[in-house]
Amino acid sequence: MNPLVQSFVDSYPESTIKALHSQAGFTDYAACLLPLWNGQNGKAIDAASAVISANPDHPMRFQVYRMWIEALANSGEKLALHALQEHLLMRGEAAPEDRVTYMALRGLIHMELDRTHAARLMLRAISGETGNPWAMELNEAVLNRDINPVELPALIQMNKPFADYVVWQNLVRTFVGMNQRHRAEPCLDIIDRLFTGNPLRDVCYFHWTSELADWASALEHATHLASTFQDHPDYGFFAAHAAYKMNRFNQAVVTLEASKGLNLETDPDASLLHGQALKQIGMQKHDAGILERATKSLSRASKLLSREGVSPMVPEMLIREIKEALDDVNDANGAVTETASLFRPTGAWLVKLSARRYQELRTSRESSIERLVRPLGPDARPGDLCFFAIDESGNTADRTWKIAAIYTVDSDPVWHPYWRHQSALQLIHLPKKLISVDVKMVDAPVAPKGMDVAPATKAPKAAKTSKASRLPKDHPLRFGVYQLEEGALDLIQEAIKQHQQGEAQDSRDQKRNQTGHKAV
Repeated sequence: MNPLVQSFVDSYPESTIKALHSQAGFTDYAACLLPLWNGQNGKAIDAASAVISANPDHPMRFQVYRMWIEALANSGEKLALHALQEHLLMRGEAAPEDRVTYMALRGLIHMELDRTHAARLMLRAISGETGNPWAMELNEAVLNRDINPVELPALIQMNKPFADYVVWQNLVRTFVGMNQRHRAEPCLDIIDRLFTGNPLRDVCYFHWTSELADWASALEHATHLASTFQDHPDYGFFAAHAAYKMNRFNQAVVTLEASKGLNLETDPDASLLHGQALKQIGMQKHDAGILERATKSLSRASKLLSREGVSPMVPEMLIREIKEALDDVNDANGAVTETASLFRPTGAWLVKLSARRYQELRTSRESSIERLVRPLGPDARPGDLCFFAIDESGNTADRTWKIAAIYTVDSDPVWHPYWRHQSALQLIHLPKKLISVDVKMVDAPVAPKGMDVAPATKAPKAAKTSKASRLPKDHPLRFGVYQLEEGALDLIQEAIKQHQQGEAQDSRDQKRNQTGHKAV
């Protein structure tokens, strides 16, 4: 371990922990933390206000103020943060000996309000205060916003032990964000000794095990959190999410519906997960009633996401799948062959992959690329084909594209403020080898006069025959997407057939060689 970190951790022996516990007012402060741990930010704010109102000079007033700021930030109460900032300004003017701490707390509010410049100015006025945890936390918060953050958090330089849960929590979060679990663990040990019963260790372990896809361990930590802090809106969701990942769909539904802290009527994430789990159950049981419940939850999630300005692509796509299942569109006895189903659509799109995107596509698990969302423009329709391809020729004329994956468009276009029109895609074929094919692109359109336009994306020479030097913002060429000309599907179909025949011949030759070796 880094010597500076080791020295910091070693400065909290058991005697120091006991001394911090014995500080005047620690019991009042610990009582204020309980609603914060439960996700009851309103109650935490009331508790902090009550402590300060009863005794403005409370021995742990700064810790209480810090918790107050955290609870307001969690609730998104910007006006209340402004008011508290004014209150801290007046208190700092009345107590010059505490000026540094009050200024640091105000700087932390600036950070919560995304006023980094103002926070940085305050930090300059109190730099060098290595014995003040709030000044050092402000230092750390500002550095974390910089392009090149330092290797170690500023709080490690603290030369005086402190007992502020929120400051410790943010130190651990900084280590986690820097992917330094080996340094976060000793801090969690100190936090557990300082603040008995806190949820931070289980929260960290839930996220760490989730990143490793160890869903059994993640479920264990999430279940402990949900049972201990029953009013917290996140922990029930954590448990349901882990259960869903383990294909325990009934458990996920029960957990979501039984959680005291969750409100399925107002939480878009919980409502979406609820609908996903019900859909899985309904599909497995062929139960129309359960599928109708799933549709209701997914429709609610779609509305809630739209209100928040988030694309409702995922719930809308799932609703469409449920409707298809209920209408029994796909007759198992009359299923068409894969080759025939590939070439029924009239629309076809070619998506140019960068070298990095191509590597991601080829090295990812198929389950992680089975469904994608891609900006294809306003004209893409369900059933259209989408070919992901690369161009290794480097020649703008007569390009030879190499197909890396074939998708089908699985939804109507959905509006996005940046990507414009996005469509959901379903993987239908991932060839083992690239498929070479010669296709031409439709010319870029001329933008009508008065229409919003953007600089044209660099396209193949065939697409540059248009006199337009600028493209509509909606045009898929801006995102490296080309609409294929009529007849291109026939060329691609023929190329795929030849590719499949070549693979079959290679397989026969390999078997023949193996047989020959055995005979010898």
